[in-house]
Amino acid sequence: MFIRKWCKKLVHFFFWMCLSATVQASHVRAFEEIKVPVISFVLASTVSQNVGKTARVFTEFMHEKLGNEIRFMQMYGDDGLIGADYVSNSEGDGSVFLLSTHTTQNINDLLDNEISYSPESDFINVGMLGTYSAVLVVPANSPHMTLASLIEAIQQKPADYRFGYHNPISQICSGLLNYYAGLNVTGRPYKTREILMREMTQGSIQYAFLDGLYVADLLKTNEVRILATTKKQMDAPMAERIVSTTSLHPDFELEGWIGVAAPQNTPAYIIQKMNELLQMATQDPRLNQVSKQAGIQLKAMNLREFDQFVKEDRRYWIQRIQKANVRAN
Repeated sequence: MFIRKWCKKLVHFFFWMCLSATVQASHVRAFEEIKVPVISFVLASTVSQNVGKTARVFTEFMHEKLGNEIRFMQMYGDDGLIGADYVSNSEGDGSVFLLSTHTTQNINDLLDNEISYSPESDFINVGMLGTYSAVLVVPANSPHMTLASLIEAIQQKPADYRFGYHNPISQICSGLLNYYAGLNVTGRPYKTREILMREMTQGSIQYAFLDGLYVADLLKTNEVRILATTKKQMDAPMAERIVSTTSLHPDFELEGWIGVAAPQNTPAYIIQKMNELLQMATQDPRLNQVSKQAGIQLKAMNLREFDQFVKEDRRYWIQRIQKANVRAN
């Protein structure tokens, strides 16, 4: 009887050991089999020539590290809503990531009451790529050579001046100029940066804030003159005469950012792997070179740091939206 019971327990023990080994092996196979032939990074906005170069080097880096085919997809429109919608509705299998920004993650839902996605429930923040500033521009034939000259002229004849904006950061920066300089200039909305530029060269508006990502392209066209940047340190390739908006007030500093987000149901190990690759990418000499030309300052963050950054950045934009007197649609 004793031997029979002992044998029964032994058989029971080996059964569970085999079952456990089978489950673990199945998990390992599942882990190894989650592979996709193509990984797409979706950018929900237009890009400048230098940002396009940065994207190409970034995709080359990812291909070298992963071996997968890497694609860079542009889905711009509605301030990033189209691209964000596409990624939020994609499978969380590591095949699609959003090149997220401060606009898609922290501004759109504050300014649009009918936004079709939720930054918090539809995405997982994967990691940071870099930061950039906005720049204040006037037409190349403008009489104003400095920020101080522009502000003084507006104060003397406010009715002669209007600003244009084509995205949230463009609008918020212009509103903050009103706030910190004590102005009351009315703004005009434009659907694209290209339309805004055409209207400004024709005299319909007198100045605008644009993403610093376009600085190099703008300097080549000789269509505009850059007066100021919203960053304390000048972004290359800005001229030395350009001042920081912090010269008006220490708090008049704004930085946009580019990061990566994934669909909410993406497995944790894929998120971790992509975060590690992003941190490695910020140290890549080739990517550093082209990103500087595009006005992007690469910055590495682990998952915890980036998640905390996005939360703090949201509070940052809420405060500035209030000061800029920008209201939700």
